[in-house]
Amino acid sequence: MPRPSKCGYCCKEGHNIRKCDSEEGNRLFNRVRSRAIDYIVLENRSFHERTQLFYEFLINILYVDELKLILSKKGCRINGNKTELAARFVYRYFIQELGYGPYLRTHIDDNERDHLHIYGSSWELRSENSFIEANQQLDRYFRLIERRKFPINVVIKPIDLTEEEPTQYFECAICMEEQCPILDQVELGCGHSFCVSCVSGVLTNSQKNKKHPCCGLCRAVFKNTQVHTQKIMEDYNRRFCFAC
Repeated sequence: MPRPSKCGYCCKEGHNIRKCDSEEGNRLFNRVRSRAIDYIVLENRSFHERTQLFYEFLINILYVDELKLILSKKGCRINGNKTELAARFVYRYFIQELGYGPYLRTHIDDNERDHLHIYGSSWELRSENSFIEANQQLDRYFRLIERRKFPINVVIKPIDLTEEEPTQYFECAICMEEQCPILDQVELGCGHSFCVSCVSGVLTNSQKNKKHPCCGLCRAVFKNTQVHTQKIMEDYNRRFCFAC
């Protein structure tokens, strides 16, 4: 008599891993999906950085049988080593299902979105152990999304918020919002100040047009900015500025 099949995940006889519907396996699958969403909505990170973080989570936290289980629930092949299995789930779920799905417009910027198919192809190749071709695709993707950065010096200007008035506001001259928090204020070298969202918009448009950004009021080219928080300074240096 043929031996009854035995699940490679829950070890119960009568079904294989593709038919496993154990409570523990379902909890694992839901936990992985929840973690994927946590990573894809991270702020101030490129899509590549978010994808890499999710991949590292799969590699560092899950065992091979757990990777095979979550892949089987997406109808994917479950052969291969651990790196191939993790890359396959990244490609099939994180990129194809989430990246191309509900988060395409809200959490992937235009430049990355236009070349997402090339990025996805690099992960598909990694899942097939074709690392040379995968790296070539990844290099091509990075060349296509490379953005122009500007020689702008971003420094922190400390601001004293008293206990009596912990929140202060200013009026942005671009969006005319009167209730912009003072901590979101960005002062340009010409002396004019705007909210961080408006200055980010100016910098983004300048990148697309390949022109150095200038003040929205006096049109002076600016090479110095003062901000009030470490977070804004790090974000601007990462996305828009390089060391002078």
